[in-house]
Amino acid sequence: MRRHVPSISFLVTVFVLVGAVLGCSRQPTSGPSQGQTGQSAATTLPPAATRPAEPTPIARILDDYAAGRRDEAVAGMLKLYGAQAEDRAWRPYALSEREFAALPEKERTRLQEEMIDRSATIRGLGKELRQRAVDAAQRGDSELAARLVGALRRFGQANQGDSVTKLMDLLGKVLEELADRPLTPPQTQPGPSGP
Repeated sequence: MRRHVPSISFLVTVFVLVGAVLGCSRQPTSGPSQGQTGQSAATTLPPAATRPAEPTPIARILDDYAAGRRDEAVAGMLKLYGAQAEDRAWRPYALSEREFAALPEKERTRLQEEMIDRSATIRGLGKELRQRAVDAAQRGDSELAARLVGALRRFGQANQGDSVTKLMDLLGKVLEELADRPLTPPQTQPGPSGP
């Protein structure tokens, strides 16, 4: 009997909805943006949650991917992986769940909407890395395939745990699971033939 396994898209959609219900969101690490009140995020957030002056490497990579510059985004991921970048370089958001909960309600809502929107880009980039790894493996380029899977796994691992929001933790787990899947389908053994 074949067991039904939900697709990653379905799981992430469920996680996003759970995050929306639970109020999971976080502060992005890209440059400050204007809130509805006209104040910059840096002036409305607690000091621990202020954004750095420069976007993190992963924020720039996600911007490239969202703009359709997929080759640049993949090259950026491989560069980050090759540099053995620390966790914060892989995190598109710089708040833990506790820090997020301490934000004013308007800022939490704004960040929640932004994070939900950004989750589609994160998932898309994860799928892109995986597909390129599969393609490289099929071409016999095991070194490139291993680097692509390594970057995907690292992206997932860095976005798990207490240092990130619950929604990013769930996305990180989905990315790591995607990296852990075999690149080639399992070989089926022919069954006995004849009566």
